[in-house]
Amino acid sequence: MQRQFGQSRLAMSWADRALIALLLGLIPKVRDRRLSLLVTSGTILRWRRDILRRRWAAKSLPKGRTPARRNIKALVLRMAKNNEHWGYRRIAGELAGLGIKVAPSTVWIF
Repeated sequence: MQRQFGQSRLAMSWADRALIALLLGLIPKVRDRRLSLLVTSGTILRWRRDILRRRWAAKSLPKGRTPARRNIKALVLRMAKNNEHWGYRRIAGELAGLGIKVAPSTVWIF
């Protein structure tokens, strides 16, 4: 890559960075110092930290549906009590008219 692009700065993707970080992890540290690399060892350590940070950030994302707020639940229950002949789709439509985004399936749960 150095021969192809010369001394200009390379634009590497995350996949390229992960592969280089993985391969350099397999090289013993004694030989690592003698190599003339595209990047410094500090850069590779930063890449590894970023990869781990992204991995754990992705694992900590909430799974499933986020719960509806209590005030929306109270509003849905009040609308259902005051308008006995309305179904869950009508209530969801009325809430949409008020500017509250609620799926009909969420209204149906209550």
